[in-house]
Amino acid sequence: MFLDVVQIDIAGRKQKVWEKTILIREDILGQTDHFIQYRFTSPWMALKEENYATYNSLDPADQQQFLRHLLRENLKTLSKGIGYWIPDIEKVKVEGLFKKQVRNFKNNRMICFTGEFLANFHIPNYLGVGKQVARGFGTVEKLPADRITR
Repeated sequence: MFLDVVQIDIAGRKQKVWEKTILIREDILGQTDHFIQYRFTSPWMALKEENYATYNSLDPADQQQFLRHLLRENLKTLSKGIGYWIPDIEKVKVEGLFKKQVRNFKNNRMICFTGEFLANFHIPNYLGVGKQVARGFGTVEKLPADRITR
C-alpha cells in the first residue's frame, strides 16, 4: 500500500509524492540500570475516559505523579505488545514534568501532554507511547546523554 501512494491530500490540497523510503533497523527496547532522557516530539495522549476524572480531581503535583505512573504503564503496554516481558516493573522508574495542552481530535477537545522525561528503560527513537500512536501521538526521541541531569 505504501509504495502505491502517488499523491496525498493535506488540508484539501493534493500534493504529489516524489520520493518514498522505508527504513528498517534494529534497536534496543527494555529495562536498563541507568536513566535515559527523552522528549515527546508529538503530544502524548495519556488519559483515557476512565482516568480523566481521576486526573482532574488531583492537585498539580499529584497530577504530575499520576502522569508518571501512566507513562510507566504505557511502557508496560508497549512491551507486552511486542512480546517483551519486563523483569521487574516495580524497578522501572519514570521522572519528568509534563505540560498540558488541548488538541482537537475527531472533533473533540483532548488533553495531551508535552515535555521531557527520564526513564530507566530503552525506547527506540520515534516509537509512540500512549493512545493514538498510529496517528502520530506520543512519539518519543532520546536526548543526548550529556543532557541527563540525574
